[in-house]
Amino acid sequence: MSALAALLSAAILGLAAIAAAALTARARPRQAEADQPALSCALLGFVLAAATGATLLADGLGIRPFGEASRWLARASYQLGVPLVALAIFARGHGWSWSRPTWGRVVLGLCVTFEVARQLGWGQPYALTLATASALAVLQVALRQRADVTRLAAGLAGGALLLALAPFPGSPTAGFEPLVLGLSALPLAWLLCGLPSRAATAGEV
Repeated sequence: MSALAALLSAAILGLAAIAAAALTARARPRQAEADQPALSCALLGFVLAAATGATLLADGLGIRPFGEASRWLARASYQLGVPLVALAIFARGHGWSWSRPTWGRVVLGLCVTFEVARQLGWGQPYALTLATASALAVLQVALRQRADVTRLAAGLAGGALLLALAPFPGSPTAGFEPLVLGLSALPLAWLLCGLPSRAATAGEV
């Protein structure tokens, strides 16, 4: 990827993730109390993506070199932020209302497995498994939205883009991960915020 393409990818990621975070933050207070923890975790995922775009852009422009910190943040965005967004969509799409402590345990579990996989040198298979599972979770929810064409389209687009993020050997999107993640941000946020609240009829875990 050329330097100009890398800059454009970082800018698209940053701007799209900021827009997705703003959409999620705006929708969160209007949701039922039981649905808000899921949106908060998804918001964390979008903020991680926005921060990744900002640091990559700063690196590319030479404003401030973040070096290893930028690469670590990118890995956290792909292996913590993306699964959080996908899991929030999956939970809301199935009417599951998890409590704040439960979502806290989810975040902690993802952080622990992320570090364990890194320490054991399992980063590649772990990233592949996580990206594939996240994409399939979003696609499964999207296919349940056939009554709403907008949510269906957003979910299919977001899920397909997440699948393109999976680091399959010889993947044509290798090196373009920031761009792909940026393009997926708004469709994912649109699907997440558009899902109907089922908190009133679903039990809280």
